[in-house]
Amino acid sequence: MASKFNPTKQELQEQYQFYSCQAIGEKYGVCAEIVRRKLHEYGIAVAKRRSFDPPKDVLESLYQTKSMREIAAHFGVGETVVFKRIKEHGIELKEHTNHRLKPGRVFSEEHKQNIRKSLIARVAYGEKNPNWKGGLTEINRRARGSWQARDWKQQSLARAGFKCEKCGVDNGQVCECCGVKITLHVHHIKSFAKYPDERYDPNNSSVMCPKCHRAEHQMKIG
Repeated sequence: MASKFNPTKQELQEQYQFYSCQAIGEKYGVCAEIVRRKLHEYGIAVAKRRSFDPPKDVLESLYQTKSMREIAAHFGVGETVVFKRIKEHGIELKEHTNHRLKPGRVFSEEHKQNIRKSLIARVAYGEKNPNWKGGLTEINRRARGSWQARDWKQQSLARAGFKCEKCGVDNGQVCECCGVKITLHVHHIKSFAKYPDERYDPNNSSVMCPKCHRAEHQMKIG
């Protein structure tokens, strides 16, 4: 097994700068322990260190022409650790302000057109937007701001005696812990969107303070 692994001291030193014993062993088809023995044999100090910690000048040189993905693939590590080392050393591109403008990263016209179409689809409004639902958002917004909705809210507050039906706090009361004046909310028991015929029925309402209202929705989500 050991005969498979017989690099010179210089070769081993150069590789050990970038790769762990495990990675070197995999390259030569031996276990990490054999690599460590060879390090001791050559008098190369073995210390606990990061699995990926190349010298700044080496990483800086690579980063000028290669992407983080390419550097990660070259050393057999993840992109995140490459990103961290680049940030730690304060490495920046010398000739470009954007890593996408590096030599070798050239987008074809077809690729550029696809990017444009994707961006347009993301910011499109109305019927061109993939999430378009026939204008329901605008219809619901108007319904919530109608005089019927305002009347429904006032009737519901009066029915509850202008108190939270969960904790009993009064409308306009000042909160003891934060000093904010409490404004009661009127919650639809049956969904506003799913039950349009009962949107303005005072019996389809529950008067709550903001804290209880949040708890109500969190309970439904849970």
